[in-house]
Amino acid sequence: MALSEKGIDAEYVKEQLKKKQNSRMDVRRQQALVMVMGDIGHSPRMQYHVASLSKSSFDVDVLAFRHSEPRAEILKDPAVQIRAIKDVPRACRQLPKLLYYPVKVLWLIVSIFAAMWKARKPDLILIQNPPTIPVVFCAFLANYFWQAAVVIDWHNYSHSIIALGNKKTSTLQRVMVSLTEYAESITARYADANICVTKAMAVDMLKRWQVRVTTLYDRPPSDFDQFGNMEGRHYLFTKLGSFSPVFRSPIPPSSGTETVFTRKAPGEAAELRDDRPALLVSSTSWTEDEDFGLLFDALKLYDQEAQRNAQLPKVLLVVTGKGPLKEFYMNKVREENFRSVSITSLWLDSADYPRLLGCADLGVSLHFSSSGLDLPMKVVDMFGCGLPVCAVTYTCIRELVEPNKNGLLFSTPEQLCLQLQQLLEGFPITKSSLLSDLRTHVRQFRETTWHSNWTSVFEPIVQSSVQERKKQLVDVKTRWMYIGVAVILFGVAIKISIGIFL
Repeated sequence: MALSEKGIDAEYVKEQLKKKQNSRMDVRRQQALVMVMGDIGHSPRMQYHVASLSKSSFDVDVLAFRHSEPRAEILKDPAVQIRAIKDVPRACRQLPKLLYYPVKVLWLIVSIFAAMWKARKPDLILIQNPPTIPVVFCAFLANYFWQAAVVIDWHNYSHSIIALGNKKTSTLQRVMVSLTEYAESITARYADANICVTKAMAVDMLKRWQVRVTTLYDRPPSDFDQFGNMEGRHYLFTKLGSFSPVFRSPIPPSSGTETVFTRKAPGEAAELRDDRPALLVSSTSWTEDEDFGLLFDALKLYDQEAQRNAQLPKVLLVVTGKGPLKEFYMNKVREENFRSVSITSLWLDSADYPRLLGCADLGVSLHFSSSGLDLPMKVVDMFGCGLPVCAVTYTCIRELVEPNKNGLLFSTPEQLCLQLQQLLEGFPITKSSLLSDLRTHVRQFRETTWHSNWTSVFEPIVQSSVQERKKQLVDVKTRWMYIGVAVILFGVAIKISIGIFL
């Protein structure tokens, strides 16, 4: 078996190399550098950008951390090369915080430049923001030589995240936030083009920095869909049962196989159980801008109501994702004595994640945004798999979640508890008409995929920015401007890193 696997791998490599050589012979493909100061496996929007750029005749170098693997289409694409950024050595993490953060910034700058050195000379540099520091400093400095078109994709503001993460209100903390905003204003003004995730952010950037920005909404990729294959569902739940006991049948079957959702008798097709719980999914990064405590309190209220109302089904909540607050909240879950609610946390691979969403009955989004101007990508994933959503309400969430159309909005545990009762009462024998209506409208959302939206909105910006940059021969004075901008951003980075813990 090992020999055959090696043989398959060798043939696969040869095939990919051949494809790459042929593509270069056909036409001169343009070069793109996509900079993600984060884990590429946890950056779905940037992965979608990479895939679309490749389809649009770009060879793509990706600069990112590689803590987890990206989507299969990225890994298998011969036009895409991932240039991994090296993490700060563990030995440096033992330094005092006042010293560690400047060292960290310097280390990352060196690591980014080392990865950029291996990249092909780009025609386009696409940068994810946040974070602004130090990735933008590196991009502007390198562009002194490359003279590529620089496009910033604004997912949020770095300064609003720093303000959220620092509860202190000292003068130094306020100065640190102001410096970060200043760095972002420079970034926006000197970029060749800017795109963002909401119309609200585009309006805000125009008012704040007098910068015109195009809104590119997130949309699901074409492979996100409802998972209707019953055999596949049974296999998935059986597989998940090996990781979490809440998926296993409470009573082992005398024959065949069973999960808490499905059963399969010998020689027969898999089927859904009539006594199955409602499957809820919440995808979270376990950070301060996603308050899991709100959902936890709502489920405690639901558990109490379920003891009084026999029409309310049991609920199994699956929380996906990793983050700093995960253990804190999962310890609270283990301490709670639920009777009608089960909660488990799983980390799913890129293939099983959309399958689980496609099997679920309802999604819950806890994202409320540090700036109030971005939208949760997780809701887009859920919509892509045909899943209605209950979401925390904030300034611009209605650009994505339309109340009583494709989801519901809440702000308190009590509101969410009432919505769960309204949507799940009688499940699974009699399903809520509202839940059915929400599913119908969610399917309409899915008709526009990421790539079709990218092609109509962003591809013209990419091509025009690249062509305009090629027409303009950048003189020495302008090149020194890039150096000046980079130096300013570098100084801001050091000041911010020193100020974080003062």
